[in-house]
Amino acid sequence: MDFLMEEPFGAEAARELCRIPGIFELGRIYRREQISTTLQSRFVERGGNEHTSKHAVATVLKKWLRQDSSPFEKVCDTQGREMRGRYRFIGYDDQRGAFERLRDTAQGDSTEDLLKPEREYGDGPYEVYAWCLPRYRKGYGDRCPIKIGRAGPDGFRRRLRDFWENLPERPSYLVRIGCPDEAEARRRETLLHAWFQTRGQRIDDVPGHAWFLATPSEIEDAIRAIIEPAMGTNTPGIEAEIADIFEDIPVKDWESLPEDLTDRLDHYLYGDES
Repeated sequence: MDFLMEEPFGAEAARELCRIPGIFELGRIYRREQISTTLQSRFVERGGNEHTSKHAVATVLKKWLRQDSSPFEKVCDTQGREMRGRYRFIGYDDQRGAFERLRDTAQGDSTEDLLKPEREYGDGPYEVYAWCLPRYRKGYGDRCPIKIGRAGPDGFRRRLRDFWENLPERPSYLVRIGCPDEAEARRRETLLHAWFQTRGQRIDDVPGHAWFLATPSEIEDAIRAIIEPAMGTNTPGIEAEIADIFEDIPVKDWESLPEDLTDRLDHYLYGDES
């Protein structure tokens, strides 16, 4: 891309930069500000005028993003209204074919299934949620990028419906923690964020501060450790597990045990005569 050397930013530079693999993720929705910032930094990195400002890039994009030559399309909500400043990256040429196949697959799923979490804890109209895209679960090994956030009554389900319309594949609704009110939802969200952040699992190179490299099982472990005890729904301790086992022993078996079993346990287990 030698042509960028000391050239001002324009539509041609935008087109070429968007062809770089990985600069934007196919099917993902971006704010116009995100697109401007990304293109401005890459433009300078690749030899463009180092004095190019974000404002200069944004001025070009304001018109270019809506042209047929742009690899972005405008995003609409579930009522068909354009969402201001939101654009979905659909790529060029064969990328668009891949995007359409992903979108067709997603639209074949049930909306009701989309709104059901894989794991659910507690009750309440507010919630702390965790979700990711299926491609993340396949492409990152055991751990994958997971968003942990909070929402009010039906807030996240409404957001999922928007995802349904505007993402190229069905999101995975991993976890829902029901909360009685907004304050408790905020507290539980903070606890989970702190849990994963102190373990070095927060992802810093994505917009926002609520993405973590984790697994659903790790989230479940965190819930059991720091949230369920406060909810009064923590998992049984060893004493409760032993009591459950004892309940399954028939009465006649209990009656056959010697009366001094507790006092002379070593003797009955190991033949110790002392």
